[in-house]
Amino acid sequence: MEFHNYRVSGPQWKALIDASGDNIQWLLDLGVKFAMVSSPGKGEKTWHVYDGFGDALFDQHFLPKAEELGVEILLNTPGKELVMEDGRIVGVKATTPDKKELLIKCKAAIIATGGFSDDPELVAELTTDDMSQVVNGGTPGHTGDGIKMARAVGAASNGWAIFSKIGLTLENHSVHSHINTAAAMEPSLWVNKFGERYVNEDVIFHYTRAANAVGTQPTTYSIIDSNLLNKMVNEGCYNGFGAYVLPGTKLVDLPGELEEALARGDKNVFKADTLEELADKLGIDRDTFLATIDRYNEFCAMGQDLDYGKDPQYLNEVKTGPFYAFHIKVLNLNSMGGIRVNLKNEVLDKDYKPIPGLYAAGMDCDGYTGDTYGLNIPGSCQGIALFTGRNSAIHAVEYIKSL
Repeated sequence: MEFHNYRVSGPQWKALIDASGDNIQWLLDLGVKFAMVSSPGKGEKTWHVYDGFGDALFDQHFLPKAEELGVEILLNTPGKELVMEDGRIVGVKATTPDKKELLIKCKAAIIATGGFSDDPELVAELTTDDMSQVVNGGTPGHTGDGIKMARAVGAASNGWAIFSKIGLTLENHSVHSHINTAAAMEPSLWVNKFGERYVNEDVIFHYTRAANAVGTQPTTYSIIDSNLLNKMVNEGCYNGFGAYVLPGTKLVDLPGELEEALARGDKNVFKADTLEELADKLGIDRDTFLATIDRYNEFCAMGQDLDYGKDPQYLNEVKTGPFYAFHIKVLNLNSMGGIRVNLKNEVLDKDYKPIPGLYAAGMDCDGYTGDTYGLNIPGSCQGIALFTGRNSAIHAVEYIKSL
């Protein structure tokens, strides 16, 4: 709560924490295995990484269990409208693959549509992010359908939502790639489009705060020289990228990935024999850029960053060509928030009254985030999804039995 500046629901977080042990046991009972419990960056060691990641969780565990229970899954059948009678949910209208309307009668409905990252209007309404500096790296198709359907029957919102910004990225490169780690997730030198340094780059160890910093700038480039590149290849990286590239990993694929990117004309990857040439390729004023490099190199030689207080162990000079620059952006996995809920995950109206039979889970729920995704407790996005999914289902069953 402190991390979120108390812009979250204490009761909702307490309920999640109290249920966390039971939820992990539920996964274990389904046969789910964890590859590791990780602590990306400087977060707590709480990220339970699924063996095989999320694909395996669904394909090997959730889907077989659902089929065993007789659950019918309708693919390519988007929900379009919630149906209400006498003030309660009685059905959902959907569109079939052949574009026909389908009415699914029900006594309760759970909205779990993954948020609104791909809907420009909701992004503009509920977040403050400059989307020109954000790469949506999560599953595509999150257009806020569930939020829109809930609003149409009176659902309220807390009035803001956030992106799960889990660090930085080199656009069109996998989080598993070594070039992505070297370019976007290491505490190298960062400059903006004006050639100015603007932050202590070891903020990258706090993934979400680094995303906030880069998001304040119109453009950010990370700058490395050949010495640092070789150091990352032969000695290992400082930070890595969570469970995708572990800290200390030797980035042996970096030279090949770098040459491949340059060969195909990757617009976000730059190489030059001199710093003057690099400035020209970036479209940055030479004098400003060179002055920034000179000042940074002085700090490296001194072992003290007089401008932003960067940890001396990450002060690596930019002196040996060829030199490399990477246009890095904020990496977003999904949005979080949009529908106000209570402790039963019932959807609430503007007067905080439940809409009978309507529940919301996962990334569509309000109450769990302030202005920054809480990667101080890694895995909290998955934890929220797991808790609210089970919690809404449990209470939906109770509601149906009460009718």
